[in-house]
Amino acid sequence: MAQIGKTATRDARSVRPGAAQMTQFLESLAESSNVAASARAAGVTGNAMYRERRRNAGFAARWHEALCEGFGKTRTGAEWVRDFAERTSVRRAGALCRGPVGGEPRDLSCGGDRQRAAGRGAGAMVMMEAPGWLREELVTLAWCWRLARRDGVVIGLTSHDRDLLVGGLLYRAAPGMKPSALETRDSLEAATMDLEGAIASDAIAARDLDAGRWDGAELELFVTDWSAPEAAPVTVARGSLGAIERRGAAFAAELQGVTRLLDRPVCPATSPSCRATLGDRACRVDLAPLTHIRRVVAVDGRAVTLDHAVAGVAFGELLWIEGANCGLASPVIAVEGTVLQLAEVPSFAIAGAVRVRLTEGCDKQLATCRDRFANAINFRGEAHLPGNDLLTRYPGG
Repeated sequence: MAQIGKTATRDARSVRPGAAQMTQFLESLAESSNVAASARAAGVTGNAMYRERRRNAGFAARWHEALCEGFGKTRTGAEWVRDFAERTSVRRAGALCRGPVGGEPRDLSCGGDRQRAAGRGAGAMVMMEAPGWLREELVTLAWCWRLARRDGVVIGLTSHDRDLLVGGLLYRAAPGMKPSALETRDSLEAATMDLEGAIASDAIAARDLDAGRWDGAELELFVTDWSAPEAAPVTVARGSLGAIERRGAAFAAELQGVTRLLDRPVCPATSPSCRATLGDRACRVDLAPLTHIRRVVAVDGRAVTLDHAVAGVAFGELLWIEGANCGLASPVIAVEGTVLQLAEVPSFAIAGAVRVRLTEGCDKQLATCRDRFANAINFRGEAHLPGNDLLTRYPGG
């Protein structure tokens, strides 16, 4: 009898859910984020679904997507956003309400957005509550992403099943977009988050990802009330896109938090060459007379041929303003007549002559800064400071 029982248990474990049951399970999970209830709705046990997730990598990935989508629709997800908004408000109010040396709190309330703290004793602070729609019994919550590329293109995406108009920008329905686990903390460590989603031809195209158009794009992640998009949203994270990885018909991007700026050097290190970039605030050279419009008539690898030669563009930049490469830029590393050598091969082939914008460059040497640009006063280097090579300048050194 014991052997029969073991066989029966082994046979039960070998039964796998069907395609229809897995689809029903995932649909329920995307609505409730409850594995047990979703398994009952599909007519299978929770253990069977967990075993299938271990066996089937594709099913495991869809499970994760449904779980993330369902979390935003549940009361738990709304409570997380509400608590996040209140914690953020408390931290900001605490920084604003206390004096520069930790003196008595000051009332910085503004209309109805901030409430006066009860009992103005030691440690009291002005705090701002989460929006009222997050406290309703039925929460109508939608995640939204605002992406702004470096070339000025701005798009909006939302996890809602319909398009939303928020702040004058139309957020397209993109249920496949989802954020990974996001951790908020009071420390100054650079917070990062992974953003995953499907590649849509009308929003985030595969060719644009490969060309680098989305590298460094600014991203804002927030939640809003989809029944009243004009209500004040709650910003959860903002930053810029770091490394972008293609995964077949999907992509994954790392969101780098604004605290990464604290990793910059406090003061610059000495160098014989100029640390400024031609035309920036430190250099102060006017780039308007150093900018030229030409046409590229041929491309051979990294070599591009212009219709007319331009002097001084070595170490400068070529920006495509027409054709498939429009908006993409590449440094110019060498010039020989009308032929420019770029730092990288253009992402897309050109069809006929296309216009480009050429910006002259600088080799960051003091002589060039003095003789060509008459800008030695703004030279950001130490050309005459002895370096580590001082010992090798003389025989026997």
